[in-house]
Amino acid sequence: MNSGTGGPSEWRAGWRPLTAATIGVAYGIALFYMAGGLFVVPMQNEFGWSRKLVVIIPIIGLVSAGIIPFVGALADRIGARTVGLTGLVLLVPGYVMLAFMPPNTTIYLATAVYFGLIAGGATVIVFGKTVAGWFKKNAGAALGIVNSGTSLGMLVMVPIIAYVIQQYGWRAGFLTMAASVVIVGIPAVFFWLREAPTPVAPVQGAEPEGEQVTLGHAAKDIRFWMVLSAIGIGSLPIGAFLTQVNPVLQSKGFSPEVAASFLTVYAVALGLGRLLSGFMLDRMRPQIVAALFYGVPAPVALYLSHLGTSENPVIPVFVSVVILALTQGGFANFVVYFMLRLFGRRSFSMFAGICGCVASLSLSIGGFVFAAAFDEFGNYDTAMMLGAVAYAVAAIIFLLINMTPRPQREVPAASVSRAA
Repeated sequence: MNSGTGGPSEWRAGWRPLTAATIGVAYGIALFYMAGGLFVVPMQNEFGWSRKLVVIIPIIGLVSAGIIPFVGALADRIGARTVGLTGLVLLVPGYVMLAFMPPNTTIYLATAVYFGLIAGGATVIVFGKTVAGWFKKNAGAALGIVNSGTSLGMLVMVPIIAYVIQQYGWRAGFLTMAASVVIVGIPAVFFWLREAPTPVAPVQGAEPEGEQVTLGHAAKDIRFWMVLSAIGIGSLPIGAFLTQVNPVLQSKGFSPEVAASFLTVYAVALGLGRLLSGFMLDRMRPQIVAALFYGVPAPVALYLSHLGTSENPVIPVFVSVVILALTQGGFANFVVYFMLRLFGRRSFSMFAGICGCVASLSLSIGGFVFAAAFDEFGNYDTAMMLGAVAYAVAAIIFLLINMTPRPQREVPAASVSRAA
C-alpha cells in the first residue's frame, strides 16, 4: 500500500510507526519534564537546597540545547529508530542515579548534565522524522498525535508517580520512571517503529522533496529567523509553566494533593491541545493557528499573577490551567511543523533540531526565571507577568510570517550529493 496517497490509506499504512513514535515520546525525556515538578518540594525538604537548585530540568534543557541539532542530523543520517532507541535506553541509568542520589550538589548537577547530553534522543525531533515519512496530507495531525505522547505519559504516569512518592518517597518515584521506560517505551519502539517503504512528498508549500535545503540557504530566508524568534520568545513562559505548574499552584494556597490533581487535568488538556493544533495546521493557515495558541494564554498568565495566596476560587483557576495546557499543547507541533513546511523532509530532523535547540534554551531560561523569582520574592507573580508579555510578542511574530513557498532553486546534483 502506498503511504504517500494521503487520506485514510496513510492512517492504515502508518498506524504502527505512529503508535510507536507516540509511545516513544511519552516515555522519553518528556516524561521527566512533565513529572519533574512532583519531586521539587520533597527533594527540597530532604536536602534543604534552594528551589532553583532543586529544579534541574532547566539545567537539562540548557545542556541538551547544544546537543539537539547534532542528534537531529544523526537521525537524518542513520535513522530515527536507532537514535530513539538509544535515547530511551540511556534514560534508565539516569533515573537510577537520581533514585540513589546523595545530598551532594556536585553529583546532582553532574546527573543533570548527563540527562542533558542524552535528552535529545527520545524526542519528537527524532521520532517525528519517521512519522513525516508515512504522512503527507495529514502531516500536521500525525505530528500532533506524536506530540500528544507527552500528555499520554503524563496522564498515565503522573498519578502513579505521585502515589509512589506519597507512599514510598521520591526515590521510589524515580525507580518507577526507570521501570516504565523498560517495560513500555523500549519494546514499543523496538518492535513497531519502522521507516516508510517509499518516501512521500512533503506537505503542500514545503521545499521540493528532491531538493536538499542546506543550513546556508535557510539562513538567508527571513522566515527561518522569524520562526526561531517566535519559538524562542514564546518558550520562555511555557518552560516555566511546564516544569512548575505544581509549585505555582501550591504557592497560590492549593494543597499538594489538589495541585497534583490539577496536573492530571493539565495532562489531558495538553494532549487535546496537541491534537487540536495538529488538525488545525492541516486545515488553516499555520501562522494564524500559532498566533492563537500563543496569544490566548497571555491574559491567563496575568490573571494567575494577580491571585492571592489563599482562598482562591477553584473553578477559575481550573479553567486557567486548562487554557494554559490547551494552548501549550501546540508548542511542540510548531517546533517541527513550520520547519517541515518551509524546508521539507530530507533534512527535517536537522532543522527541527535547530528549532528545538532554541526552544530548549528558552524553556530552560523560563524555568530558571520562575525558580529564581520564587527565591527572590517568595512568589511567581512577577515572572508570570513577564511571561504574558512574551506570549503576546510570539503571537505577533507568527502572524507576520509569510508561508508562501519559494520558487524552486536549481541545485547541481554534485552539490546535493555532498550536502546529503
